[in-house]
Formats: sequence, structure tokens, C-alpha cells
Amino acid sequence: MIRLRTGSTKNLLERMKEEGYDIVDTGCESENEADGGKYAEIAEIVSNKVVSKECDYGILICGTGQGMAMAANKIPGIRAVLCYDVFPAVLSKNDNNGNVLCTGAWFMEKKGIDFTMAMIHAWLFSGYTGTHEDGMLALSRLDNKKYQEVMYMDRFQELSKIALDELSEVFARMSDENVRELLEEIKNAKRVFLLGAGREGLSTREFAMRLMHLGKESHWIWDDTTPAMNKGDLFICACGSADVAHENIICDNAKKTGATILLITPSAKGHIFRNCR
Repeated sequence: MIRLRTGSTKNLLERMKEEGYDIVDTGCESENEADGGKYAEIAEIVSNKVVSKECDYGILICGTGQGMAMAANKIPGIRAVLCYDVFPAVLSKNDNNGNVLCTGAWFMEKKGIDFTMAMIHAWLFSGYTGTHEDGMLALSRLDNKKYQEVMYMDRFQELSKIALDELSEVFARMSDENVRELLEEIKNAKRVFLLGAGREGLSTREFAMRLMHLGKESHWIWDDTTPAMNKGDLFICACGSADVAHENIICDNAKKTGATILLITPSAKGHIFRNCR
């Protein structure tokens, strides 16, 4: 339960406790209008307590109750209803099996505590009649879809963090001196040739295109139009293991041309590392 206006909502809490209800009060108790934005945060807390079965039902109160209903219904498994009267409150349980009741403090101040309690009593003690199974199944499908979307987004964020952490680790291990050496070699080379396979192939192909955009003649080894290498050219090979059979052969042949060979690898061993420096 939330109370942004301490008058009517505080009286309601006291009245419900007097009548024997077991209340879990999640706040917030404030008369400050600036705290109005907390309704979404409180709605999430209450909704999660209902979904987890920590609480049987939830009651959310803000100025009108509308913001609370909108926020609560973002949580999979929640069927929040906005009510200002007994009849729709009863139907929300009979037909839609509502599990969170939302209403407004302004309504409570106007109608009074007795009327509000009558509505809450009616809602809490009404049951689902099972007469709208098709509608409930449709709501369940929407819940499952929403849950899957949340799970997919959580997984995407998890994988993104893993990728960013790995990239950060790579950059942290890079030597500034090696990077300056690479840039100087690229600057002085007549032409730049690039080799890679798999993901490294995609990276080197993109790098070749970027060099071309900068005005440097560059060639990706696997292109049919790639010319022969000569002395004065720079050959960049990206290979994680520094030892892949077909790349070993290409690097050996590149060495014979007199081209400068630059290996990008985390490995300190392997055929290319040993023979092409």
C-alpha cells in the first residue's frame, strides 16, 4: 500500500488493522508533491510481493490511482484494476481475477472512509467465477510474452556486459608502444594487406575498408582483385592462435616477398609468431 497523502490513506491503514487485516505497508508516507514520482517504484514493490505470493493481494493508492494501475500492470502476473465503486470492484474479481486494487486518495477524501472500506471488503471477499476463461487465457499469453521480452532484454544486457568487459580487458593489456608502432607502419607502407579468418576475417575486412576511407591503398587477402605483395608493403595478420594451417602458408609466402609482416595475436607461440617476425 502506498500513501502519498497522509490523511485519508493513514486513516484507511488504521481502519484495516483494526478490522484484523494483516497489512504490509510499503510506504511511502509523504505529503510532498515531489514524491509523487515514487508511485512506479512502490507499485513494483507491491506487485512483486503479490507475484511471489508473499502477499495475497495488493492495494495501491495515489492521487487518482491511475498511475499506480499503469505501473503495476507492467509487472508480469499482475492484473491491477482501478476502482472507485463497489460494483466494478466485485466484477474485477468475478470476471478478471484481479489481484491488485488501485484507487485514489482524492476519491477517498470525497467518498469517506466507510465507503472506501465497503469497496475494499467487496473486492477482497469476491472470488473468480471462471466465466471468462478465454479472456484469462489471453491475459496469460500476454503475461508470458511480456515475461519473455523481459528475459530476452536481461540476457541481452548480460551478454553486452560480458562483451564490453572482455573488450576492456583487451584494451587494458594493449601496449601503447605497440599501437604507436602499428600506426607508424601503416603510415609508412605503400600498401596494406590484411588477413584473418572467421570473426578476425570480418574485423580485418572492415579495417581494410576504413583504411581505404582514409585514403590508404588497402586489400583484404580473400578478395579476388587483391594484387601481389611486394617489398615496401605492410601485411597485417590477425590470428588468435598464431597457428592456422592456411594462414601459416599465406604468411610464409608474404615473408618471401619482402613485405613487412605484423601479427595481431594474444599468443606468444605458434607458427606465425615464430616464423614471420
